[in-house]
Amino acid sequence: MVDSYTVKYRVVNCFVIIRDSVPDRPASLLKESSTNDSITVTWIPPKSTKYDGYRIAISPPNQKTEVLARSVISHTFRDLMSSQRYTITLTTVLNDVESKQLSSDFYTNPDAPTNVRILSRTDTRITFIWSPPANPGEIDDYQCYLQDSKGHEITSFDNYGSDIREHSFDIYAGRTYIISVYAYAYYKLKGMPASLRFSIIPAVPHNVRVTARGQSYLECEFFGQSNSYYDGFEITWLEKASSAKPSNAFLQREDVSYVITDLKSSTTYDIMVYATSGEQKSRGVALETSTKASSEAELFVKSYDQQSITVAWKKPSGKTVDGLKLNIDPVPNAQMGSEEVATDIQEHTWEGLEAGHEYTLEIEVIYADATSEKVNRKQTTQPKPVLNLKAGIYPRGLILSWDSGFYSFENAYRYQYVGRITKLNNVPWEITTSKRVKLEHLFPGEMYEFYVEAIANGKHSPNNRSVMATAPPLPPLGLTIDIAETTESSVLMFWEDDETRSYITSWDVEIADIGTYRPKAVGSTSDRTVLDYEITNLISGKNYTAYVFGKSGDQRSYQAATVDLTLSEFRALKF
Repeated sequence: MVDSYTVKYRVVNCFVIIRDSVPDRPASLLKESSTNDSITVTWIPPKSTKYDGYRIAISPPNQKTEVLARSVISHTFRDLMSSQRYTITLTTVLNDVESKQLSSDFYTNPDAPTNVRILSRTDTRITFIWSPPANPGEIDDYQCYLQDSKGHEITSFDNYGSDIREHSFDIYAGRTYIISVYAYAYYKLKGMPASLRFSIIPAVPHNVRVTARGQSYLECEFFGQSNSYYDGFEITWLEKASSAKPSNAFLQREDVSYVITDLKSSTTYDIMVYATSGEQKSRGVALETSTKASSEAELFVKSYDQQSITVAWKKPSGKTVDGLKLNIDPVPNAQMGSEEVATDIQEHTWEGLEAGHEYTLEIEVIYADATSEKVNRKQTTQPKPVLNLKAGIYPRGLILSWDSGFYSFENAYRYQYVGRITKLNNVPWEITTSKRVKLEHLFPGEMYEFYVEAIANGKHSPNNRSVMATAPPLPPLGLTIDIAETTESSVLMFWEDDETRSYITSWDVEIADIGTYRPKAVGSTSDRTVLDYEITNLISGKNYTAYVFGKSGDQRSYQAATVDLTLSEFRALKF
């Protein structure tokens, strides 16, 4: 018997899900640029073309995500906070599948500092301070720039540390400057500047004096300060006790004298002289002087320079003048010493004169009644500026020397100098008849600017000459050997520094076989604060003399601090 079975079948539907493959991520993510409120990033697309686009996100504080087309290779996030760190994440997308993340940290720039203001200033130095940015974020340090009025950089300084918000710059009177302060953060990210534009008024003129007086004129002379920029002068005059507005005249830089004319005789006048620089002018120097009593005729010098003199005259009133005759002595080359001029002419110029020479000028007034009157005065032309101004070095200081200008006479000179690093005050002008002066009381290591003018009978050359030179610095003090660090082939030296003795920028080290006095250069320190140096590769058993020189820029001290040493005995004799 065969068993019978019932077989049942169930048909089951099967589904196979095929997922998209994971796309490749971009090759790199880099910052293209940043500001205080934005970051622009760029990237290199993946080599595979199997992706639809990108998804880019930034955080913190709240993650912000954006979807970008596959053709885009850069993106800018805006409305960010200044001086902050942000994490930017980039993925490629294929349908809804994202690649592995490419993530980097980036930083926004700091905001500009605020409230840059002057703390103190003199004619030669300004100190200023500033406040942190309004939204400071992370600030590492600040950088200060001093620029001229056109924005050209003069000097700069890094203030390391966010808590240091004060600095000083050396300046010249009479100039306009721009101070710009930048905040730095995160690997020298530089923000926008906070700027302050300011002008320093010129220094007051010096040697202001009245050099000649007449019944209707006053001649004044004045000079600008060598440590101050100025482009000219303003002179004003007013009858004493008058309530009227003063009369004035503006002069060029080269004009160092002025004749005020059409004045009343026997009258006292108040005169003020200012140095000018653009719209700025110095404090005034006051003079009070009087014109002479009335006379018949008058002759005065209206202007003069190195090769010419211009005279003007006042003819007497109440008399009929038939003629005017002018004379000059000595007579200029190829000119007439005496010449007649028409009675309606008011001035005359002699040209072709020699620089620095004294001339006698005369006017003869011929009247209708056959009488005449002569009026004369002396005038010296300006000498020419000196030539070949040099500052030579010698052990105790500097030697300043120069030559006379071509075809120029002078009977004296004056010189002045001012330090440009630490000794910033002007030394008063010194008068000399020599063309060579020794300067032995300079501050060692200071860089000085020297000025020299030629003088002929009290008249100064129109433009003084200047030259820069550095006084020899001094060697260090207390040079000795660190016995504990001495080996058979090396020696460690150390020394002392005193900032009140000399200005120093670094130290030079040399060594020689003892008694030979032929030292060889070993090296230099990075700056003056490094007060030790290790000399290596020495020979055991040899006797040496070590030398340390002070340096200021390219100038080195004439003498050195020395110490003798014998390596085999591990000892040093202090000198």
